[in-house]
Amino acid sequence: MEGVERLVRPRAAGIKALCCASIATGPIEITMGTTGAHGDIRLPNVAVHLEGQQRHVRFLDFDWAGVAKEHTYPPFMNTDITLPPGAHVNAVMMSEHDTALLQMQLDLALQ
Repeated sequence: MEGVERLVRPRAAGIKALCCASIATGPIEITMGTTGAHGDIRLPNVAVHLEGQQRHVRFLDFDWAGVAKEHTYPPFMNTDITLPPGAHVNAVMMSEHDTALLQMQLDLALQ
C-alpha cells in the first residue's frame, strides 16, 4: 500500500538494519528525555522505521515506563536474560539501565 510507513522489527538475522549501536542508543534520550526510563528495552521492543536510506528507531511497549530515579521495576521481571547492574526486581529504574540493556542486547545479537 503506497504511503504506508513500514516498521521492521529487528531480529538476530536482520539486526544489521540498525547498522550499529550508536543509531539505536541515541533515540532513548530523545524518546524518554532525561527524566524518563522505559524499563524494558529489549530487542522485541524496538522497531526500525525505514524511510529511503534513513532508519528511525522507535521504542514499543511502555508498560513499565516511568520517572527515572522514582519508579521501580515490577516484581515479575524476566530472569532468563542478563540485565544491567542495578536493574532487578523492585529496584529503582534508571535511564542508564535502558541504554545499557539495549547495548547488551545488540552485542548479543551481533555475535
